[in-house]
Amino acid sequence: MLLHPRVLALVVGLASVAIAQKPAPRVIVPSGAIVDGRGLARFNAPQSTGGSHMLFRAISEGITLPEGDATREVIGSGATLPSPLRGTINTFVQVNSTDDGFIVFDAELNGPDADRGIFALDGRVLTTIVTLRIADGQSLTPFELDPPGMVVFATHDGVYRWTRATASRERLVELSAPLVDGPQIARDGSVVWIANDAVVYWAPGSGVRDVARLGQPSALGGTAFTSFARSNVDVASGAGVAFLATTSSVDAAFLWSPLTGETQVVAKVGDLVEGDPIMRLDTIRMDSDDSIYFRARVDRRNR
Repeated sequence: MLLHPRVLALVVGLASVAIAQKPAPRVIVPSGAIVDGRGLARFNAPQSTGGSHMLFRAISEGITLPEGDATREVIGSGATLPSPLRGTINTFVQVNSTDDGFIVFDAELNGPDADRGIFALDGRVLTTIVTLRIADGQSLTPFELDPPGMVVFATHDGVYRWTRATASRERLVELSAPLVDGPQIARDGSVVWIANDAVVYWAPGSGVRDVARLGQPSALGGTAFTSFARSNVDVASGAGVAFLATTSSVDAAFLWSPLTGETQVVAKVGDLVEGDPIMRLDTIRMDSDDSIYFRARVDRRNR
């Protein structure tokens, strides 16, 4: 699957207008306009060619899938939004797909109803997952897509899970502030995220549980969790939840088990890696085989 940009050079004729004391601005070509079958998404480098003409460059985007030795575009800028929404797709912010070609994308929109949305494309059926108005102060996190086609994301008012099988959306928890990281989803449908004051886990049947909370004693000698501001989190079906946190002693990586509710230390600042001490931890991730990966800065000056 590719996010494929195209560049179009267009000449647009402009009617000559007598210059008044306060000439009123007018739209020449709006985003979403269709030219030679393609919707125009963004514009740059407009230049007057003299007289009543203007030359500018327009960019159109599309999502393509492999088809034999070639590729096929499945949707692009200018595509009509699903009913009852009015408007078209402008540009693509994020795109992901499953192995069977089920596509989920986040897009900026042209139209009066919304300026941003997440959509699912299953074959030829385009379905709305969520739409928002970012211009009005609403917010949207990057989404996560699991292999069966479940989608998780957060907006200004909650963490949500959308299910492909039922094409339905449910709010897992209400939010009053933006997330620090996440949400992330595991193959078994469990979801994790980091709020300002806690690392949170949700699973079908058991609901919301705290993994770690500010002030709570950590597995690092009982030192308290003091900040999740620079944290991130990931989840795997078997191993549990891996996350980074700051404690009253040092920053560390932790692993929490939903089966036992226990947390263990994976690594901490000061630990040696091939003889070099860790100076900083960031970006922890879990693989499908339950392996844990994290990025660390180490001090090699004493070599």
